[in-house]
Amino acid sequence: MRKKILQIHMRTHTGEKPIICSVCGKGFADPRGLVAHNKTHTGEKNYECVTCKKRFAHSFALTAHKRIHTGEKPYICSICGAAFATSSYLTIHTRTHTQERPYKCESCPKAFVSKCALVAHNMTHTGEKRFQCGVCGKRTGRAADLAIHMRSHTGERPYSCDQCSKKYHTSSNLSAHKRTHLGIKDHICSICGKAFGDSRTLKCHTRTHTGEKPYICHICGRRYTQSGQLAAHRKTHRSSAENAG
Repeated sequence: MRKKILQIHMRTHTGEKPIICSVCGKGFADPRGLVAHNKTHTGEKNYECVTCKKRFAHSFALTAHKRIHTGEKPYICSICGAAFATSSYLTIHTRTHTQERPYKCESCPKAFVSKCALVAHNMTHTGEKRFQCGVCGKRTGRAADLAIHMRSHTGERPYSCDQCSKKYHTSSNLSAHKRTHLGIKDHICSICGKAFGDSRTLKCHTRTHTGEKPYICHICGRRYTQSGQLAAHRKTHRSSAENAG
């Protein structure tokens, strides 16, 4: 038995995955991995959340889901202090600090921190955008991206900084903001030398040099360098419509 356990463990070092799914051909190092994987084909979901009745195929998925209700985030980033509900989310987040991007696109040189980010990116090559905004008509490749986009209309900012009163549309924006408290500014403008805490802010700043304005109002056609500027501008149209009514 011990020899068998050691053999399975050694596969984590060698990358060997000799146990193959007969349905899709995916390989696994451990027979238990195949058993768990088979449930994705059978649709079997034996684990139910007592709070919302949502069902899951695996006990670990249910455990992670429960943290949505409890708010528990036991996995802490040692670099910036950001907290996460699962170890996999922490792993993905840590790559934003290390710049590691293990998921590479086969169609272009781009690489990504997570598999789901790569899947979403691949849609830019195929042109597939299944999810459409009911307010402005913008289409996205993922439901999660549409949910984030909708916050530009609703003004919702669910991610709050625990050190100041600022709130953000996305967790990545919050993570970038937290770097300002740590004083980290390692993204340098190649034109004027100004330093920023994250690549997103640097990208927005660079537009002040290039004049690029990629955010367009679908009502009047005005263009803006930042999505926040466009969101603020849209409110002027809503106010005008309300006053006219």
